[in-house]
Amino acid sequence: MLWGRYAAPRRPVRDSAVAWYGVQLLVWGGSVALLAVTGRAAWAIGMGALMVVNTVWLRVLGEWSPAIER
Repeated sequence: MLWGRYAAPRRPVRDSAVAWYGVQLLVWGGSVALLAVTGRAAWAIGMGALMVVNTVWLRVLGEWSPAIER
């Protein structure tokens, strides 16, 4: 529900960049943390590395921003 309201490309709430970044961190960082806590360290490292590469690539392309509208 948080993703759909604050972080999805077609989200209804567009006035808060802080909420956008917070939900991104909560969803993706939480996924990595849960993988690590449940003993899936290799998966957590892999997903974390993939997220970093993806984020950097999207920033380079200008596609990682709360201002993007789809």
